[in-house]
Amino acid sequence: KKVRCPILTLQAATSFSKVRNIVMPVSDYLPVRKLMFASYIARKYNSCLHLVGQSKRDEDNAAEKSNLSLLEAYRLLKENTGLMIECKTIAGHNLADITWQYAKKVKADLIVINTGSESLLSGMVNRLFSGFIYYRSKIPVMTVAGRLTF
Repeated sequence: KKVRCPILTLQAATSFSKVRNIVMPVSDYLPVRKLMFASYIARKYNSCLHLVGQSKRDEDNAAEKSNLSLLEAYRLLKENTGLMIECKTIAGHNLADITWQYAKKVKADLIVINTGSESLLSGMVNRLFSGFIYYRSKIPVMTVAGRLTF
C-alpha cells in the first residue's frame, strides 16, 4: 500500500506467458488505476476482462452504490476500449471470497485487486492468520494500491 505501484504476486512455478481471463472486483467506488492496469494487460494478451460486483441483499444502499460503480466501470471500458468484457454481480458478504470463487470458476489467469477489503478473505481462521487472497490463490494476483475516485 505504501509503495503506491502495482505489485504482482506469483507462486513459484507460475507461468505468466498467456493471460486469457482477468478477474477484477469492483466495490463502492470507481477503481480508475485498477481499470487502467487491467485494461493494459487485457489489451496486451487479448484477454477477456471479468468485472465482478457484490450484491448485498441486506444493505440496499451499499449494493446500489456498488452496482453503480460496476456499471460505470463497464461503461468506461466498453466506450473506450475494444476489450472483451464480462460483468457479473454475485451475492455475498465478502468481495474477496466472491472474487476468488469466481476466478476459480472462470479459470482466471490473473486477479487484479486493490489493497484493503478486496484482499481479505472471510472466516475466523483467515482473520487469525492473515488470509489474504494472494496467499491463498494459485492464480497470480496483481495488487494496485491507491484510490483515485471521480
